[in-house]
Amino acid sequence: MSVSDPFNARLDQAVKLFLSNTSPEEARNVLFDCLKEQPGNVDVLFWLAKSSWHDRSDFEEAESFMKKAVSIDPSRTDCKDLLIGVLLGNGTAVEELLPLQEDIVREQPDWIIPREQLVIFYDTMGNRAQADEELQVVINLMRKHRESGKFKDYSYYEACVTGRHVREDAEGQFVRQVEWLRKHKDKT
Repeated sequence: MSVSDPFNARLDQAVKLFLSNTSPEEARNVLFDCLKEQPGNVDVLFWLAKSSWHDRSDFEEAESFMKKAVSIDPSRTDCKDLLIGVLLGNGTAVEELLPLQEDIVREQPDWIIPREQLVIFYDTMGNRAQADEELQVVINLMRKHRESGKFKDYSYYEACVTGRHVREDAEGQFVRQVEWLRKHKDKT
């Protein structure tokens, strides 16, 4: 299915409005107009879900958009990743989401953010050996991205698409986060 240029221009306008955080309601209105024109457009569903989640804290609406997007295009790992975040916000247990998280990592083995989440999932479930193994993979990927000179591109993509920030010292930061979570979990 080919998307017309005016459609792409409106979608681009909505995404820019969303990312600039200046007019979230205007962005939603444009996105809903796009959805009326192309109800099965996964990009529109993705950005509507982000808007529902981030601007309104409406996890149920975000979940509905993401489930529809994933059913339309199950290969979109960015949609699966956002769906997991929304489901976690809705209170879904980590154990239920683990297979989907592992699917994302299998489909996109060099994508750091889902691997970080997998570390947290394994750790939360008490599987420290798998968490440590995955943590080493994350550290190696971070080093690989930094040494390749593409870390800034990767970091920019993550900030724009997932809303997550990956800093230059990300590997140390993430290791400290995991250590803090473990210490906190061990105390409870």
